[in-house]
Order: sequence, then structure tokens, then C-alpha cells
Amino acid sequence: MSTSRKLLEESRPFTPSSSIEPSRTSISAKDKEAVDAAAGGTYCLIGHTPLSMEHAHVIPRRMYNDQEALANLKRAWNIKSSHLSLNTPGNIIILQRRLHRLFDQGKWMLIPDRKVIQRYYDALEHPRFPFIAAKRFSYRFIPHSDLVKFPIFQQEGINVQILSYPYGNLTITSHLQPRFAIIDAGRKLASQEHKFFASDPNLLEDLDKISTIYMAWTSKPAQSVIRNKRSKDLPSGRKLRPIIHPYAKKTKKKTSSDTEMATSSRVHSTRFWLEGYRSHDEQVCNPSKCLITGMENVRGCKLIDNAHLLRRASPKSLLTRLADHWREIESGLDVNVPFNIIPLDTTIHHIFDQGLLLLLPLTGTLNTINKYYQARRIHYFPKFPDEIYEYRLLGHPDLTGTSMPYILEGSIDLHEYPFTDFPVIQSTAHPKFIICNIGSKMEQPGMLDSYKGAYPHHAEALQLVHDIYGFWKAPHINVD
Repeated sequence: MSTSRKLLEESRPFTPSSSIEPSRTSISAKDKEAVDAAAGGTYCLIGHTPLSMEHAHVIPRRMYNDQEALANLKRAWNIKSSHLSLNTPGNIIILQRRLHRLFDQGKWMLIPDRKVIQRYYDALEHPRFPFIAAKRFSYRFIPHSDLVKFPIFQQEGINVQILSYPYGNLTITSHLQPRFAIIDAGRKLASQEHKFFASDPNLLEDLDKISTIYMAWTSKPAQSVIRNKRSKDLPSGRKLRPIIHPYAKKTKKKTSSDTEMATSSRVHSTRFWLEGYRSHDEQVCNPSKCLITGMENVRGCKLIDNAHLLRRASPKSLLTRLADHWREIESGLDVNVPFNIIPLDTTIHHIFDQGLLLLLPLTGTLNTINKYYQARRIHYFPKFPDEIYEYRLLGHPDLTGTSMPYILEGSIDLHEYPFTDFPVIQSTAHPKFIICNIGSKMEQPGMLDSYKGAYPHHAEALQLVHDIYGFWKAPHINVD
């Protein structure tokens, strides 16, 4: 496995504020290995991609701070030991970065098979907790109504499948233990602001049973919820009725082609479910839409990050030399300006920061900067008018076999690596910060040669960017 591929699998946790707090992903290397072995590989449970993976706790580790809740679970699960581990592989799944963030913010959940739910439900009247002997379990993917414009991309080999809300009958097979999934689903259903799509009466009944099980497991014995003796009393006798998204009733009936779109070709488009996406001009300067993919934030969950091209943690010596070259020594170089920041989807942001994606300025822009670079004696930095700049998307060879989505004005296109047909990207990001971003990535061993080999027609431009950045890093010598 290449170094950059390994870097993809080491993700930094994100902890946004939410009524349902996110789980922490800092687990030991030994625990990660155990999870990877149980999951059968480091691939996203939902999207089946190896890019930007994180280990996600289903019951968050913050529950360690709630000793009463842990005691209730130990009692309900008949655990005799003094410690209930939440770092067990049965409580950890592997998710792509954006899906992990949505999961932690309560935007989707996994519901066990009906037979499993029924077995736990029947056991509420008996003191003995049921043991379900299986290594893998079947789950149903239940989305929150806020995901109505969120596409899910599933990769199977070279083929990519686009799933749209409510994602059809998406089923998942996982090592995840059902009892942990029930606790996660129960706490999400208990919050009235979290609305989940469920039009099937059988699913409604299952959600009611999960709510009852959750209340029984997390309450003190005297407060435990005892189920109705006959399941046929449901749904009229359910204790917590999940709020059903009205979208299921008000819109016209969908066909099978509306709920699931698949592609095996290089470019595929669908338009029917993306109403509300902005026009091209709005997308260029829109901070809530990914500059590369066009993905948007989900209500109540921030999926779009502010990505700095020239890092905020850059050494002071580098910033001083850049300011000297750029004739900004008097005012100082500020990295928190809009021209140094681009909006990126959290998954793309991670891949971009690992050096697996580049934005390459077009030839005309590079030639303008190159004139200054070649002269060396000129005492001014070339001025660019405040305008929109154009860039090409380049990808590292480690992305071979992957596809990059591009959403614009209600349609989705998928572009296979090496993204040669990916649209030109327009942005207010200044070329000098883009050059610094590329130059710093090219300092990694073998990175420049890898990109040159993947894009021989851009080899000269890549070398020029590398040389310009090296020139800017050197002390600036004034020559009279």
C-alpha cells in the first residue's frame, strides 16, 4: 500500500455541535485492526469506497461520562463485569468522512432485521438477555428527511451507483452488533427534531418496538417500559411514534428509476431530485457548496469546510518570505483572506489536504507569473484584477478507479480518474495561493514525478509551479 493511500485511512475526528453529540474516533491501533478484521477491510460500510475512512462509534464514547446510563445498559444486557467496553468491534463501523459526520449528527440510522428486533422485544418480559449467535447481521438504512437532496454514491469495482432519497430499500450487511444499533436508533427516534422516512407500516411497527426497547434498556428497573402483550396492538398502542417526513405523502409516486440510479459508464446524469441547487454563477462564490463537487450542506449538519490553500500553521519564516516576494511586507501576509480559502466537502477536503487532488492554474495565468519569476530583478509582483480564476482538477494515481461527482443546476455527472473531462473550475482563489498549495504538496518525496507521469501534457506546468514556489521560499534579494 502506498504512503498516500495509508494517509487516506488516517482521518482526523470532527466534532460539530449538535443535539446529538458526535462520537469520538480516537481509538487505539489495536482496536482499529480488530474492527478492520471484523468488517472485512477498510471500506465504507455504505459507499464501499476506501477513500477518507474513519472509524465511527455507534454508541458514542461520551457515554463513559454517564455512569447511570452505563449501569442501566449493563443491567439490561445482563453484563456481570464491572466494565462495558464501547471500543469493541461490535460498536464500531467504518464510514467515509461525510457519512460519518451525518451519522453523528443523527441524519441516518441502521435498523436490524425484523426477527432480531422481535427477539429483543419479546425478551423484555424475561430476565434473561437473548444471545444472538452470528458474525454478520442485516440492516436497513433509514434516512432523516434533511437528506432529501443528499446523494449517496456506492462503488462496486469500476461501477458507481447513485442512490437518491429515500434510497430505495437500501440494506447493509455488517459485523455491527444489533444491540448497539438499537441504542443508536432509539436515541435518535427519541429526539422530536429528528424525522425519519418510514412509509412502510411494518417499518413503523419496527421503529415503535425499537423505541420501546430503548426506553426499557436505558431506564431504571422501576421505570422500565413493559411492552404490550400482543404485538398486534401496535401501531395504535405505540409509546413513541416516529415523526414521518411529509414528503412521502405529498409528492407524486416515484417509479423504481426515480429512487435508484446506476451507472457503469464514465459520465452519468440525473436531475429529478436536486431541485434547489444553485446556478453556475452562484456556485462559484457560494461558501456553502463544495467548489469541486458542488455538494451542499445538509440542514443541521455542516458538510462543507473552509479549506486553506496556504496552511494556517505555515512557519512564520515562510510567511515572511512570501510577503517579501509578493510586496506585502508592510501590511503582513494574512492567510485568513477569502483568496486563500476554498469551500470543500469534508471528504474532498481530506483527500485534497493529503495531496491527492490539485487545482492547476491555466497556462495564461502561469505565464504571467512566470515572467516575474524569470526576470527576478523586477521590484513588483504581477497584479491580477479582482476576477474569477480558472483551474483544472488533477488527481494522484492513487485515485485510479475512483470517480469524482460534479453537481450543477440539478444534474449529477460522474467523472472517472484521471478526470480529464472534468469541467474547468472557476474560483476567486488567487493563483499565488494555489501555487503555494501545489508547491508544498510537491515537496513530498515522489509526488511531483507521480503527477507528471499521470499528466504528461501538464508536466511542464507542474514543474514551473514547483520552481516558482521554490523561488518564493528562498530569501528575496533586491538588486538595484
